[in-house]
Amino acid sequence: MPGIAPLAYARGSDAGAPVVTPPLLEVRGVSRRYATKRTDTLALENVSLSLHEGEFVCLLGPSGCGKSTLRNIVAGFESPDAGEVVVPHPRIPDSHAVVDLAATSARS
Repeated sequence: MPGIAPLAYARGSDAGAPVVTPPLLEVRGVSRRYATKRTDTLALENVSLSLHEGEFVCLLGPSGCGKSTLRNIVAGFESPDAGEVVVPHPRIPDSHAVVDLAATSARS
């Protein structure tokens, strides 16, 4: 449920006290529409979810319900028409930065 985070338990002096863990990934109000000359298809409308450490998530639904569209938006292959995907931890560097870093190391 949006807004309800799973609990972890503190260690040390606060042992046993519940601690709310921040989400590793949040999808907030994501919508995506595909328009063609013949039709207009709403693939996602105002989808929100939070994924926390230790959770296992599986998207299920009939063909054409938006599973792949949501996956592609979360992966960064597509952009939503509305809403946002939030990944609070550091992002993986793009491939050019990795190549540049490797080339710099090879020259040293």
